[in-house]
Amino acid sequence: MLTLLHYTEELSDLWNRSVSESRNGTFLLDRRFMDYHRDRFTDCSMMVMRRDKVMACFPANLDQETHTLYSHEGLTYGGLILNRETTSSQTLSITQQLIAHYRQAYQVQHIVVKQIPWIYHRYPSEDTTYALFRTGFKLMARGLSSAIDLQDAIGYDKSRRRMLRKGEAASLRLYESTSEEDFEDYWSLLNTILQERHGVRPVHSRAEMQLLTGRFPDQIKLYVCRNMEGDLLAGCWLFLCNHTIHTQYMSVSDNGKRTGALDYLVKHLKETYQNDYKYLDFGISTEENGKILNEDLIYQKDGLGGRGICYDIYKADL
Repeated sequence: MLTLLHYTEELSDLWNRSVSESRNGTFLLDRRFMDYHRDRFTDCSMMVMRRDKVMACFPANLDQETHTLYSHEGLTYGGLILNRETTSSQTLSITQQLIAHYRQAYQVQHIVVKQIPWIYHRYPSEDTTYALFRTGFKLMARGLSSAIDLQDAIGYDKSRRRMLRKGEAASLRLYESTSEEDFEDYWSLLNTILQERHGVRPVHSRAEMQLLTGRFPDQIKLYVCRNMEGDLLAGCWLFLCNHTIHTQYMSVSDNGKRTGALDYLVKHLKETYQNDYKYLDFGISTEENGKILNEDLIYQKDGLGGRGICYDIYKADL
């Protein structure tokens, strides 16, 4: 017998433990990460119980104006986070019960679910996708990311190898950093690049990144690349999620482009993590729900050995 339990702050330890022991959850679904911006969303998360055991967690927020439930609007991905013991039949039953509950209790008319890409699963979990199919969800968006298999990596293409040789010849310094100076310098570089090249700002604020880095020092790491004169050329934050590494805010200055700093950075990350992690995920290169492919961006990722991973979003109209 499965029962639904509304998430409250008093259940945060149980939720976090369930996520850490799940077959497809990552630290982005830990409440300490999820709740850094909880003031922006009306939380409507659920825990699915079988007696005293958590069978699944469902991170969600409600948009009352549009009667839409999201899992999760403020996160890269959401959906059902499954206990290792939860079967495929139970996953389908849980999905059906959640839909019925949200429709009855909240008058929800639409549900949008951002699926967790399979490379982040600790153990196969695509029974969640099957359950969405069975309950009337349709593919709403498909973002295309690029990932490297760190244990069987495709080599760089000719142009990237040429830039890597430049980076090696330039005697660049590349290192993991926890210093306030490096944080400040990289945040300044990131903001400048996003504004000048794309006309946008980082999704996170500077204070939010500092907060999250402090909460998850073993999962969020900053790497920076400088030349011998000390100029900051490139860098990124890494999100270490199970056996996959996600690059967050990878940026390179104009001087860094000329000297191969980004290629040098990726080579260093591959060599550093290839024995402990399976995939290096660069993030999506698509816009407008996947309808537009940024050819220049994905060309660079392809040249580094990245190949396609889909970030899928499903929607049901109830």
